[in-house]
Amino acid sequence: MSHKLIIGITFAALGSLLVGLYLLWSAFTTVTTTEQYVEFPDTNNIATSTVPAGEPFIRGGNGATFPAATLINNDSTKQLADDFYTVTDDENIYSIYYYTTDGTIMIALYQTPLEFSRAFAEKKLRTVVPYSDEELCGMPILVYTNGYVDARYAGIDLGLSFCPDSVILE
Repeated sequence: MSHKLIIGITFAALGSLLVGLYLLWSAFTTVTTTEQYVEFPDTNNIATSTVPAGEPFIRGGNGATFPAATLINNDSTKQLADDFYTVTDDENIYSIYYYTTDGTIMIALYQTPLEFSRAFAEKKLRTVVPYSDEELCGMPILVYTNGYVDARYAGIDLGLSFCPDSVILE
């Protein structure tokens, strides 16, 4: 065999080995991201209704109602999908969402300590929905975090801190 052929085969084999090692390494390497996602449970059992004029409103279990247009037409509200809005957020601490299909307000907490994040979000919620504690507790409001933020409370409805059934955070 020619000396050039042996060198060519050696380089081809070495290149194939390096490509194989790279593919093997990339298959077992995970990519990290700073984006935070929260999964919310099915909320089909939360009541919503429509006022006679056709304007949708959010109805709580205690009879409290709130016009959905107030959330949707808020200056800080951004429409994410046909039926899903970001009402307001501080991307590093919390986000408040409104889902028009079932009238649910969802609060996602992104930072520990969760007591701080929840208090911050509740303060902002009161500016957007200026109701009493009792009225807010009767509304379909879900408060969640994810496993990347705090695995102990991931996927659990933490509730608003001032509501009777809320989770006391440690």
